[in-house]
Amino acid sequence: MPRELTEEEVGAFRADLCRVAVDLFVERGYAGVTIREIARRIGCSAMTPYRYFSNKAEIFDAVRSECFARFGEWVHAEMATHPPDIDPIERMRSLGRSYVSFALAEPRAYRMMFEVERLDPSDAFNERDLDTWYLFRDATQAAVEAGAGHGDPEVVAHLYWAGLHGIVALHHANRLELGKSVEDLIEPALALFLGEPK
Repeated sequence: MPRELTEEEVGAFRADLCRVAVDLFVERGYAGVTIREIARRIGCSAMTPYRYFSNKAEIFDAVRSECFARFGEWVHAEMATHPPDIDPIERMRSLGRSYVSFALAEPRAYRMMFEVERLDPSDAFNERDLDTWYLFRDATQAAVEAGAGHGDPEVVAHLYWAGLHGIVALHHANRLELGKSVEDLIEPALALFLGEPK
């Protein structure tokens, strides 16, 4: 009978497994990954992951949530460098920069969050995953009230996110081939999204 694992051992193995699994899910998608392959890459028996996770779906959810947690920590840490009373439009600009800087620094985590097909399209994000979305949504509300963008702040926030994601996704796919890089496009895009002069 396997010995009882300490909390530290469980945490360390889960972290190692998630680190390996994110590469596989990004490379192959959910359907193309097996627990056996995850175990092989870690260097353990095919049954060992079942001591920590019930099935592949639970591993997938844990990996995705871990990526969202890192994203949230990144954005909150960058925003903490600004004063609480930062101008709402400058807050939106900073959030956009932070979003892109995370996507460029952690491409595997970013792709796991937004590009790897989810298990069930009807699944809702959990509250932990939505934390940063609420930050963007609330900042958009304040920015719209300050004159940046028009209409429903929730729609404006979605469009802002979609625009940033489009630039990042083209960069990750090596499709920015017409003479402008992601670095060339972000500041003009932020100005455009926020209704500012170019």
